[in-house]
Amino acid sequence: MDRDEHQIQSGILDYLNEGLIIIRDDPKRFVYINEAFAGMLGYTVEELNSFSPGQIESHVFSEDRAMVFTRLEERLAGKHIDYRYEYRIIRKDGTAVWVSMGASLIENEGEPAVLATFTDVTDRVHAEKELRRYRDHLEDLVDERKAELKRTGGLLQREIEEHGRTEEALRVSEERYRTISELTSDFAYSFKVKPDGTIEGDWITGAITRISGYTVDELRERGSRMSLVHPGDQELVREHLEANLSGMKKVTEFRIVNKSGEVRWLRDSARPVMDEEGKRPVRIIGAVEDITERKEFQKEIEDRYNELLLLNKLHKVISSSHDRSTIFREILKPVADYCGAKAAGLYEFDYENGKTVLNAIIGPSLGADREYIEEASKMYRAVDFDDEAIQAILASNGVFVTEEDMPGLTSQRQWIKKKLGIKRTIVFVFRSGDRVVAYAALGYPHDRDIPKEKRAFLELLGKQMGIALERLELMDVLEKRKLELKRLATWLINSIEEERRKLSVSLHDDIGQLLVALNVEFDMLEGRIDHDDTEGRNLLARMKEQMRAITDSARKFSYSLHPAMINDLGLVPAIEWYVDRFIKCEALDVEIEAAGFNDELPPDTSLTLYRVIQEALRNVVQHSGAARVSVKITKGYPRVILVVEDNGSGFDLDNGETVAKGLGIVGMRERVRSLGGDFKIKSSAGSGTRIRVTIPLEVNDV
Repeated sequence: MDRDEHQIQSGILDYLNEGLIIIRDDPKRFVYINEAFAGMLGYTVEELNSFSPGQIESHVFSEDRAMVFTRLEERLAGKHIDYRYEYRIIRKDGTAVWVSMGASLIENEGEPAVLATFTDVTDRVHAEKELRRYRDHLEDLVDERKAELKRTGGLLQREIEEHGRTEEALRVSEERYRTISELTSDFAYSFKVKPDGTIEGDWITGAITRISGYTVDELRERGSRMSLVHPGDQELVREHLEANLSGMKKVTEFRIVNKSGEVRWLRDSARPVMDEEGKRPVRIIGAVEDITERKEFQKEIEDRYNELLLLNKLHKVISSSHDRSTIFREILKPVADYCGAKAAGLYEFDYENGKTVLNAIIGPSLGADREYIEEASKMYRAVDFDDEAIQAILASNGVFVTEEDMPGLTSQRQWIKKKLGIKRTIVFVFRSGDRVVAYAALGYPHDRDIPKEKRAFLELLGKQMGIALERLELMDVLEKRKLELKRLATWLINSIEEERRKLSVSLHDDIGQLLVALNVEFDMLEGRIDHDDTEGRNLLARMKEQMRAITDSARKFSYSLHPAMINDLGLVPAIEWYVDRFIKCEALDVEIEAAGFNDELPPDTSLTLYRVIQEALRNVVQHSGAARVSVKITKGYPRVILVVEDNGSGFDLDNGETVAKGLGIVGMRERVRSLGGDFKIKSSAGSGTRIRVTIPLEVNDV
């Protein structure tokens, strides 16, 4: 992901109050740590990021270590593990802290990782231990009294007195239980269970008033405690009670609706107290914790995680496609799903024609709604800029709800909203530079307010899409410029070759003929010089030798400008002739191997390979000091491959002066690329040089 996106995602997580990490296995390492988690352990984020796998494991309490890391490995392996569990971690100062950890399996850089949140529950755990100790003490006391009554079987008066003492002990223990419950939970309660299985209220701590808004007396007047329970959770609470009545301990999380109409989440931990024979419960006692903040935090974490997934989806779509229409279509559905929209449409702005053009639309796939969606797609495929709604969108800076921000809108699109049962429409725009390039409209089947968090995220998403679209436009321009440069380079190379061909022909036809004629005249002159004129004959011999040198130089220069032999004999003979005539005189061993040349190559391909070999051999002679050069050419459909390799001194590829000499590496590479080929060079000081060229046999025009 790029740096801006990483900062956005980190900013979303760093403001959370509870500890949060992302951890990967093999080897164990932290991928992300927020400040709250670092503070929980007494370290800085930088210190934790430097931890080795052994240090990470050592900061989990020894008795919990195997369980924690076994679950980590199982979760990374894709097994279903409980979402939340508790264990101990070791702080920097050596003290143990109880934490409640919730974890989810995510993907990080293509590998599985675990996203975990942490809440410090040390105080609650210690208090629960104390509560259990008093509960156990109460049960032991009751058991002792029952055993004593059975052993003694004494007089009725003694039994009555013993019973009284037991009741007093129960009262005292119960009072202790109430006190501890008030310290360790938000409120506690006790129900009596009648022989027929019905229950009646025994007592409840007054702290329930703070949560429910009702006094204890008001709750008694309401009768059943189900009157507080959210309708969606009443069956869950009935199952909880049935488990208690069957003798089971039970922990259940459910919602209530308090006196002011606010929904609160409660965690009820209850257990039955059995009769003397242990056959049926005579009482149910429980401690209740208000976990609304925890649930809201979990919901917030889930929302942020879903937002991260959506941003990651956007990043992947943009990375895998440069087509705007494809990007719009692939991003619209996940956005609508995240926002809970019933229908959604995405429009692009065509400034050249003054219209908005429908790019993508989604909605119900079954029933009459589908027909309305299809009809709307046809009717509103293009809308003029002077449309009232379009004018409002062009003036928008980010996100707005049409029913709230444009209450007087009279657009013809109102009918489709009624047909589909859409009561809220949220619109967010994509900006590229200083203008709106597209907008998305999301339709909701309810008239509830759109949460400000959703609006903020959609505004962020719109900005990210705008940046992405601007980047695509720049990439399109860059691709066009690259294509223009490629065409220009091809034209220049062809122009140079044409000029060289003309010069070569001129040297061969014009200057060559003049040199031949001059040589004939020298022969005629030789016949007119007296045999006794030794000085004249010597002078003429020197002139004829210079003439032969000029002729050879002109022939060599002509061939260097344009190797006409390629057209007459083919690439391999032309290379062999060039090496034999111009290279072997340099005391360099050149080995040429060719395979697959039953048919000749296309003229442009032959000439390009010849120029690459010519330049490579020239560089070997002038710079490398090599004693041996290997030239291998292999032709096999669909490509021809050339490899030139020497055992010379090599050079530093990053040295600009080295690659700028003569035609140079840049010239060779551009010649090859102009034919759709690939040019690679490998060299370093003291290790020789290797050039590999691949050119397709069927070249597309650029």
